[in-house]
Amino acid sequence: MITNTEFLLNYESAKNHQLSLERIVDEKSKKLMEYPKGLMGLTPDEIKNTAQWKNDKKNFELAFSELRSFNAFFTKKYKKERAAIRKELLEKMMLTSNNQ
Repeated sequence: MITNTEFLLNYESAKNHQLSLERIVDEKSKKLMEYPKGLMGLTPDEIKNTAQWKNDKKNFELAFSELRSFNAFFTKKYKKERAAIRKELLEKMMLTSNNQ
């Protein structure tokens, strides 16, 4: 649930909030990737049974859940702004491809 409303003010602050959430998820993911892997690339059960791994996994899942929730809100609230940005980028790409 989104409780902090500072990013509701405008698209730019919402985008910055999204980027900060993505950085947090990346950090938590990297922490999980540091654990040793077995031959098939999976984390062994003896590692998964440790309190530290469980805590790191929980922190990752919480951060990822918050990002998912925010992205659902963000895509609905700023649909027009995102469409305008995509249109502008597409026009720029078309112009540069026509100039070559």
